[in-house]
Amino acid sequence: MHILLGILIGSGYRRARKNAVDLSRDLLNKFGTFENIDQASITEIYQIQGIGAAKAAQIKAALEVGKRMAAKTSGKK
Repeated sequence: MHILLGILIGSGYRRARKNAVDLSRDLLNKFGTFENIDQASITEIYQIQGIGAAKAAQIKAALEVGKRMAAKTSGKK
């Protein structure tokens, strides 16, 4: 799961020598699950060193797209 999140993050944090997968691990270590990341505010997400406000908003938007697609798919059954 952290690799998928790493793809969303896209780039790392050069000062801390962390790549995108490292940052995704940091997010999952702090929040535990995608569901908890989804419940977190953008401000809470960008408190992770290396995640800015724009990247936090992008993560939240991707999670929202996933929820909408899942809801649409479950409605077709």
